[in-house]
Amino acid sequence: MKDWKFCPRCGDRILLPRREHEPRKGSWDTVGGFLSGAETAEDNLVREELEEIGCELPPDVEIVLSEENSEYAWFPLDDRPPLAFADCEAAVAASAALTSRTGSA
Repeated sequence: MKDWKFCPRCGDRILLPRREHEPRKGSWDTVGGFLSGAETAEDNLVREELEEIGCELPPDVEIVLSEENSEYAWFPLDDRPPLAFADCEAAVAASAALTSRTGSA
């Protein structure tokens, strides 16, 4: 878990679900949500993965979407669609830049 950044990644790819509800219905988004109580970012990611896509990654497991998302896709970090929220876009862009500089996830 310690090497995870903030969202499901596999090398230079990122898993993005498409939002089923407003705000920004139909936009691509990262897996995640609000922290609950004293929850760590890593614990939040595991909980949200289970809630939103029905599994903990690695990416070779079956993904079952919740009612919050209409579809999902893996995208190259450097060729992804625009994201629903600016803070997610900034975080993914920073992660992609770091990956391209270091050659690692």
